[in-house]
Amino acid sequence: MGLNFRPVADRSEGEFCRVTGAVLLTDRPNQLDARLSPANPMMACLLAAEVATWRREDVEPAAREILGADVRQIDHLGVYACRNVNNQVDGRPSAHARAAAIDVAGFRLSDGRQITVAGDWHGDTPAARFLHQIRDQACSVFGTTLSPDYNAIHSDHLHLEAGLGRFCR
Repeated sequence: MGLNFRPVADRSEGEFCRVTGAVLLTDRPNQLDARLSPANPMMACLLAAEVATWRREDVEPAAREILGADVRQIDHLGVYACRNVNNQVDGRPSAHARAAAIDVAGFRLSDGRQITVAGDWHGDTPAARFLHQIRDQACSVFGTTLSPDYNAIHSDHLHLEAGLGRFCR
């Protein structure tokens, strides 16, 4: 897939936070693909492959088609976090506890525009159409895709989780 990555040591924190076979997804010099910010996030290998596929096959073409610009940067809120789903005290571990999910908050375009899930999700603007289209496309790439249409906790980001099956909201 042309990805640049570095393997990272397995880690185990607490009762349920175990990351095995993860990588640091790194940017290549002169890379045309949109970079991730913050850079070099640690993520499960499957998530890295799915993010790369979605970025190249869905996000970048949709930005050119709908917004008339290239995506230079994908802003995310993080990948690995040792916590339960929705930061609840009780409950099941989040996919973030395995570095198997990324929360995408927005995009920076080649023409200087910034598109954010929090600010551009609602309405019938080109930015909203772009966000809805890439969410719909993410549903066929990732095992779980959650958006502001799912609940208020996801009002400012797309939760993209590696895995089998399909859950899309």
